[in-house]
Amino acid sequence: MTQQKPNRAVFFSFEFHKDRQRWQSILGDAEKHCDFNLIDLSLPCAVHGEKWQRSVKEMIRKSAVVIVLLGEDTHNARGVEIELSLAGESKRPVVQLMPQGEKCGLVAKHRAVCRYEWTRINEMLRAPKAYVANRANWSK
Repeated sequence: MTQQKPNRAVFFSFEFHKDRQRWQSILGDAEKHCDFNLIDLSLPCAVHGEKWQRSVKEMIRKSAVVIVLLGEDTHNARGVEIELSLAGESKRPVVQLMPQGEKCGLVAKHRAVCRYEWTRINEMLRAPKAYVANRANWSK
């Protein structure tokens, strides 16, 4: 009998117009490589305004961790900035996911970084708050 993976609720924050493919790719990779069944609480479209912020806040509150999918312009994306502010209000850990072999700007306010390696991602997902608290995982 196959053992079922435990669930882990995650909110992905990313520059929607430029990095949607990156988001879809990680969800596909997770099915094969993740120790958890990821419950993606990200909103499926790019919208803004008060209703959007209420929806984002609710989804972030339900998540165990907010993962920032770093891309070329993520650090400049206004929606990402708002999502991360809401994550702070909800006291959710924020981890920046660094793709391999790409230059990406880090979101300056949030220090924890995880390389796109499934052993590291699984470690982070097991205990997101402990991962964020460990200075060894902070960007320099």
